[in-house]
Amino acid sequence: EGRLHQANKKATNFYFGAGKTPHEMGLEELLDSCVWDSEDERVKMQLSVLDMFQTSQPLQISKKKKRSTEEGKQIWHLITFIACRDPVTERPALLVNEADISAHKETSMQLVDAQRAREAFFTAVAHELRTPLNGIMGLAGALVDDETAPQAVQDKLRVIKSSCSRLAHVVGDILDAANFSGGS
Repeated sequence: EGRLHQANKKATNFYFGAGKTPHEMGLEELLDSCVWDSEDERVKMQLSVLDMFQTSQPLQISKKKKRSTEEGKQIWHLITFIACRDPVTERPALLVNEADISAHKETSMQLVDAQRAREAFFTAVAHELRTPLNGIMGLAGALVDDETAPQAVQDKLRVIKSSCSRLAHVVGDILDAANFSGGS
């Protein structure tokens, strides 16, 4: 009949409320408790779940739930569907296991945000360091080529230009290493 036969206490509290007994709930209601990109996506998932009885392959999805916590945080569940047979009636049954992965998802999202901030920081550092270094190297190079400048000044300008060039390479190496370790 496609109805819920049994739920543990945590699932009962999540779907029906604390202290309440589970009532009729089917696959439709379970899928309706999730956030879908489109109705078409939800229908495809429902068909995939129903198709499991032909393939006997478990199906696993990670979905955001429509409900959120009392603090307003998103709730994410890893939902595993397994086609099986009722041990008493031998009728086709669907075992559904839901695991709360909200903390994992929140940590993942924080990690992505941190990675973006890191990339933005290194992009800014690259610009802030390379721009003046290129200006100094260009100006020092132009002054070195000025034959009217005394030899002592030209020697010091060559040192400045060489030091800037080495520093630019070090900055480039640091940024390359940062990008490599960040996966970019």
